[in-house]
Amino acid sequence: GKDAVLLASYSWSQDALRLGALIQGHDSLAEKRLIDLVVQDLAKVHGIEYKPLRELVLDHHAWNWYDSEFAVGEMRSSR
Repeated sequence: GKDAVLLASYSWSQDALRLGALIQGHDSLAEKRLIDLVVQDLAKVHGIEYKPLRELVLDHHAWNWYDSEFAVGEMRSSR
């Protein structure tokens, strides 16, 4: 009945690279495809139907872990 947050993380390897490439702006077609892929994976893993699960998605925030300085152990400096 209440809104909730679900974190789906593809943070390593080719999954992160491929899905990160779909992060192209909140309302872009690529990012809509990203949400569909994530929901398909969730439905498959949990043995539930895709469509009702997809209808529950109200909003999203996508982050490219493959390119993130926080994930690769790299310290970037502005110097």
